[in-house]
Amino acid sequence: MALRRKAKQDPSRYKSIHKEIKKMCNEAKEEWINGQCKEIEDCKKADNAYMHQKTNDIASKKRTSQGGCIKSKDGKILMETSDILERWSEYIQELFYDERGQQPETQKPIIEDPFADTNESVGNDKESLIHIRIQQRNGRKTLTTVQGLDQKYDFKKIVKAAKKEFACNGTVVEHPEYGEVIQLQGDQRENIKSFLIEVGIASQNSIKLHGF
Repeated sequence: MALRRKAKQDPSRYKSIHKEIKKMCNEAKEEWINGQCKEIEDCKKADNAYMHQKTNDIASKKRTSQGGCIKSKDGKILMETSDILERWSEYIQELFYDERGQQPETQKPIIEDPFADTNESVGNDKESLIHIRIQQRNGRKTLTTVQGLDQKYDFKKIVKAAKKEFACNGTVVEHPEYGEVIQLQGDQRENIKSFLIEVGIASQNSIKLHGF
């Protein structure tokens, strides 16, 4: 296995070693199954319960995780942790980047945030905050909103990823004062906060959570 890891930069050698390892694994598996079958045959008349247990162990299918390798933009396999993290960061930026081109700049009005704990304003701050709020809907149902994200990101792609990650519904709405706002079903405040930080869209200090 160590030899195969060292050969990852040489595709032809890597494939050859990988093929040999796979062959050895198949042979070892076949040898193990044959041994188990022989053991079942030997105890068939003596212990039926044990025989059935061994049969189930061999016949049952177990899920195995399929590993993969992280590659750079030019197709090279990355081995160093720092290189892999950097590639993930590049991928996230590409994934959520708004491909519609440069949008016309508009002057945002300075608006007092009705949900803020202090007299802070949004719109022309040196560092605009991302406000994550929860709103009460009908009955016990709640709605989480995200306002203040950088317009360079594609909000619809963020909603799509969040819906899949949190197993909830979501959409993008146009607010008369705040512009595009993300809406997610349920109380997803902590989830969306962690998500935005993990993918590099926001920092811990740039997010403000609000209650009811």
